[in-house]
Amino acid sequence: MSVELDGVNNILKTDTISEVTSANGVTIDGVNIKDSKIVTANSVDSDVYVDGSIDTAHIADLNVTTGKIAADAITGAKIADNAINSEHYTDGSIDTAHIADAQVTTAKLATALFTGATDIGADIADADLFLMDDGAGGTIRKTAASRLKTYATGNFDLLHEAAVTGETGGSDDYTDAAYFHATNYDRYIVYIDEYEPQNDGSNLLLQLYLGDALRTTNYEYHTKLFQSNSDAAVNRSADTSSIRIIDDTGNASTESARGWFEYTSHETDNAAFLKMIKYSFVSRTSGDTLCGGWGVGSNEASSGALYGFRLLPSAGGLGNYKIRIYGIKS
Repeated sequence: MSVELDGVNNILKTDTISEVTSANGVTIDGVNIKDSKIVTANSVDSDVYVDGSIDTAHIADLNVTTGKIAADAITGAKIADNAINSEHYTDGSIDTAHIADAQVTTAKLATALFTGATDIGADIADADLFLMDDGAGGTIRKTAASRLKTYATGNFDLLHEAAVTGETGGSDDYTDAAYFHATNYDRYIVYIDEYEPQNDGSNLLLQLYLGDALRTTNYEYHTKLFQSNSDAAVNRSADTSSIRIIDDTGNASTESARGWFEYTSHETDNAAFLKMIKYSFVSRTSGDTLCGGWGVGSNEASSGALYGFRLLPSAGGLGNYKIRIYGIKS
C-alpha cells in the first residue's frame, strides 16, 4: 500500500484501504464499508440518492406494496389501454350513480330477461304496470293496464263482472255510481250468461233506475220469438211493470239461457230523452225446447238520468247467472 501524508493539510492519501484483522469491513467516521457497499446496518438518507437512480432492476420482485401507493395516485392514464377487466370489479360495486344516462341499451339486456322471469300466475289486473315509449320519442313512462283497455277496445270499457250463484232473494240491483250517472258513456251493454232460474220456466225481467228512483210502471216492449217446435210468435206489452228480456227458461242441467241487452239514448244523463232498450237471447225452455228472440223496450215516463237497473225473475229467485257490464263512450 502506498501512503502519502500531507503534513500541511493533514490529509491521508491512499489508493486502497483493505480490511486486515476482520471480515466486517472498514469503518470510517462511523460509516461501515465492505466490498464496495455501504453495510445495511447503517442508514443512508434519501438525499444521498441521485434523482432517478433507483430503477426497477434494483427493486426486488413483489416488493411494491399497496401501502407505498398514495391514495388516488393511480389515474385512468396509468391504466393500460384505459381498461380494467371485469374480474377486478368487486361484486355489486358498480352502482347506478356510475352508469351514464341512456347507456343501458337493448343489446345489453339478457335474451332471457322476460322468458326467464317468474310468471304473474294470475289474470292481468287494472293496477298492473307496463313500460312504454311515450310517443316513440325515447321517453320511457309507465302505464297501468287499465289504460290499455280504452285503447284496445275502442272506448269499450268493462265496468263490472260477477258470477252469481244460488240467488233466492228475488232481484239484483246494479246501481254503482262509479259508472252510472257518468256523462262519458252514452250506451251500456250487459251480457247475461248461464242463466238458470230458481223456478222452472221463469222469465228474466228488467227494470230501470231513472233519476235515482226505481221505475216500476210505464214500460212498453215488443219481442219477436222463435221456437224450434212452433211457429214464430210475437210478445208485446204496454204500460207494464218491467221489460221481459228472456223468455221461459228451464232450470234442469240441460236447460239455461244467455242473452244481452243494450241501453241507449242520445244522452244517458239527460232526463229529456227517451230511455230505450234493445235485447236478444237464446234459451232452453222448461220443456227443453230451443227458444230465441229479440226485441225493444222503453220506459215511457223517461224522467231522470240513468242510474242503473234491476234484474228480477217472473217467479222465485234469480238462481245462477254470470253478468258483464260494459260502457261505451261517444
